[in-house]
Order: sequence, then C-alpha cells, then structure tokens
Amino acid sequence: MSPEEVQKLSVAEISSTIPYDENRMPLFGGINDPRLGSISRDFKCVTCKGSVDECPGHFGHISLAKRVYHVGLLPYLLKTLRCICFNCSKLLVAKESPAHKVLSSISSQRRLKVAFRECAK
Repeated sequence: MSPEEVQKLSVAEISSTIPYDENRMPLFGGINDPRLGSISRDFKCVTCKGSVDECPGHFGHISLAKRVYHVGLLPYLLKTLRCICFNCSKLLVAKESPAHKVLSSISSQRRLKVAFRECAK
C-alpha cells in the first residue's frame, strides 16, 4: 500500500512508546492506544465500542523519518542487486546463455534463483 492508503485506513498514529499514563490508563498515541482495540476486559474499544471478545482490532500506523526496508525482503533485494550491472543497470546474464532464454518463461521465484546462479559465475 502507498503511504497515503495506510494513513487513510489507519484509526490511530502511534507517536509514543509509553503505553500508559500515571493512572495505568492506555495513552492515545501510545503503543496501547485504545482506538486500536481493547487489551483488557476492563475497557471497551474506542473505535467500535466492542469488548475484548468482540473487537477484532484496528489498523494503526507509525510515521517514520526515513524509509525502512523490510528485514524479510533484504535477501531478495541483495540477490536482485547482485544480478544488475552497477554502471549500466543491465542484467548480468549473457544473452547467449541458455539461462537468458529460460528467464522469461519461468515463475518469479525460480527466475531470481536462476539469474542469481548465472550471475555468480
């Protein structure tokens, strides 16, 4: 989703790491924001007015100062970057190789494996 879509769907922006105030009540804008859903049987959800059993939870967001890469995707990003020429941005698989002809006809997961194997040569 785009940042605009995330903010549009979000019911709360998390801006503090402090979960509770001095009276042990969940803080708005904190990591236990009551708009995100109830975390205790003592409180109802502010968004849907449901109890802990009834409320499915709601979507929130955190605005970051810079873009952050998803840790789970970093190995794929590194493999992809190692298959591309730093100077001209072309794929490092030779057009004459049998792998180059196969790349357009296989699934994306296999395509990265085949391209990475060829580029490592």
